[in-house]
Amino acid sequence: TTAMLKWLKDYLKDSGDYSVFDRTVVWGAVMTAFFFLLRASEYLVQQNRTWSQSRVVRGEDLTFKQAGQQSNIETADEIVLHITQSKTDQYNQGAFRNVFKTEEKLCPVDALKDIYKLAPQRFTGKEKQAPLFRYEDGRPIKREHIQHLLELSAVSQGIEAERMGSHS
Repeated sequence: TTAMLKWLKDYLKDSGDYSVFDRTVVWGAVMTAFFFLLRASEYLVQQNRTWSQSRVVRGEDLTFKQAGQQSNIETADEIVLHITQSKTDQYNQGAFRNVFKTEEKLCPVDALKDIYKLAPQRFTGKEKQAPLFRYEDGRPIKREHIQHLLELSAVSQGIEAERMGSHS
């Protein structure tokens, strides 16, 4: 729920468990997954599956727009995501989805802009071909970590942790 996401944003900031860089990237991953309706395998690298590195969201898969025209990330009010592969993509053609900037606490455009401010190389050059959602030390964010955060946010809203999943 949006209440869970708002709680999670505050938790990432206030818990003291995350560096500014890591909480920014985790938050960007959660916002991207939520607003683009992604399955975990579409934005998080899967352990022991090297093929998943090219399947997840990478910097090169994002196009930033302002007023419907391609722009630089700083002025963007829209993001277009090219989902290169999905388990429901029978013909391996990929899919494009877009979202727009919100004026709320929950904004995927702002979340991705925040990652860009800390790690512009993840959107340009050689690193744009690597998975976007990685910790500062380069390790990919794992599904289990997102699952744990979603469970914590569920409990904060009076929902049983067992009812929360990270699949979609």
